[in-house]
Amino acid sequence: MPMIDQSREKLASSRLEALTDQLDAREDKSRSRIDGAKSSVRYRSKGLSLMALHPGGGIARFPAATRHLSSSTLSLLTTCFLHNRTACSLVLRELSGAPVPMRGEVSACRHVQHSIHEVVLKLDEEIDTSVFVAVCTDAGTRGAGAPDADAHSPSGAQAPRTTAPETRLQARVLLVEDNEAERRLYAHLLAKAHAEVVAVATAPDAMKSVADGTTFDLILSDLNLESGSGEDVVSGARSAGYAGPILIITGEMSASRLSKLACLNVQDVVCKPATPQTMLRAMVDALAESRAGEHPPKIYSSIDDAPESAAFVGDFVKRVPQCAKELEAARAAGDTPRLADALLKLTDEAASNGFERLERAARQVMVVVETDADLAAAAPAFDRLKRLCDRVDARSKAA
Repeated sequence: MPMIDQSREKLASSRLEALTDQLDAREDKSRSRIDGAKSSVRYRSKGLSLMALHPGGGIARFPAATRHLSSSTLSLLTTCFLHNRTACSLVLRELSGAPVPMRGEVSACRHVQHSIHEVVLKLDEEIDTSVFVAVCTDAGTRGAGAPDADAHSPSGAQAPRTTAPETRLQARVLLVEDNEAERRLYAHLLAKAHAEVVAVATAPDAMKSVADGTTFDLILSDLNLESGSGEDVVSGARSAGYAGPILIITGEMSASRLSKLACLNVQDVVCKPATPQTMLRAMVDALAESRAGEHPPKIYSSIDDAPESAAFVGDFVKRVPQCAKELEAARAAGDTPRLADALLKLTDEAASNGFERLERAARQVMVVVETDADLAAAAPAFDRLKRLCDRVDARSKAA
């Protein structure tokens, strides 16, 4: 029996989002809100996981969809009833897309329908809502030509222009993507990041590009292609002598297929939909690791280096070695339930603390553990995760 039913979790998330839309429409007519969310602004962020600390010990994870945000409270829908004062945590996204860990305790919980409840969290610390929700002069409207909000942005909010440092890949990239619109988008993003791009649509075309003698610093491939597959790209490139980093970007939900992919010689797997920043950071990390050889660079959090964030991230960094030991001990003992619990904890904490690369690696191992009773099959993915744990570090004050 799978320890995490991904299809059921995805269905629950879809139900939450649909119900949130219904409640928003109803609220627009009545202008009423759940008690405890007074003076709040509408804030929508999808695909979230709410971590709740059980009074008897242990952490439970539930899909969640946010509704309203104020300086001291957050209201959301989730698939369970939570008692008052239950400690919870989750990661929200600023308008810029930056992840921000949030902690608080339940101050109100009301039944909505079936197993779905609306929960109000009293946040441990007050926040500035302007970094999460754009202030509009005309309520509920956007300027002409404004883009749609993405999966992590508040509904109806337009992300401001950012002044983040320009990403420079300085690499020759083989892009394999059969969807023309996505291929053009990725090629455009890579070109803006100062990469030289060779874009093809099929696995045979990719193999032809490698066989032609062109030297590539990185290969970025979709998993599902009209002709061939991402697995064909990986095996073909390795057979042709390509030793550089290969990244897979995919919306694949098949646990068995992702399990097999995790055991291939692939540096990273980025799940769709992925923001351009996430994809570029993944490529920068893979290139830095490849170019560093025996001394790969440290992995740092993507969360800002403000004092309070640094302390939060530093606590997690100190716990990583113990997490790695727990994983290895459970793996050596063949204790699958214990291993799954340790992986889930590492995945959630890595996400909360801005270590996206570590989170993705832990998820890949978790998929293997869920779908294959023989833990020996997970050895390559385990070894990759262990190497990443060894590289996790907190930024110094001088950084």
